[in-house]
Amino acid sequence: MGLDIARASLHELGTLDGDSIIVGEIDDKLVNLPSYRELYHRWEKQQWSTQDLDFSIDRQDWANVAEENRPIWISGFVVFFQGEVSVVNNLIPYLAAVPTEEQRIFLTTQLVDEARHATFFDKFFREALLMEGPDIESILVKIRPLIQPGQRQILMEGLVEIGQKLHDEPTNMAYLV
Repeated sequence: MGLDIARASLHELGTLDGDSIIVGEIDDKLVNLPSYRELYHRWEKQQWSTQDLDFSIDRQDWANVAEENRPIWISGFVVFFQGEVSVVNNLIPYLAAVPTEEQRIFLTTQLVDEARHATFFDKFFREALLMEGPDIESILVKIRPLIQPGQRQILMEGLVEIGQKLHDEPTNMAYLV
């Protein structure tokens, strides 16, 4: 008997192998997607804290990365970090635009998770990469120059633009896609 995707915990979902996913373990369940209410309740049960994460092994691994290879790795980390922060900063108009209260309540979980991801990267940059600064913004100021123009357009300018459009026209569902 297969895993009940609709009721599975994050841990259980993590036990699926690639073949199970490819042959439809998850795809078969997409016909009966959970409601926004069910998604919210699942979110409540599956919490994690960035403060519980230990980056000591990552710090050791980082120490072994050749100096000439570090910019390549950092550029990838930077994109993820800025992406999470950008979503946190621009998700509010989506809350006003979704048509139902259950969608709005569920969407707030996404805002919390994006904030959690941003604090994850802040902790990762500090503890694994040994970057220093008094707050998240100081770390972001240091790393933003590493973001390529195309990435900046998508992660920063594009999200702001669509967020502004949603703010101005919250009933225009085309902006939610």
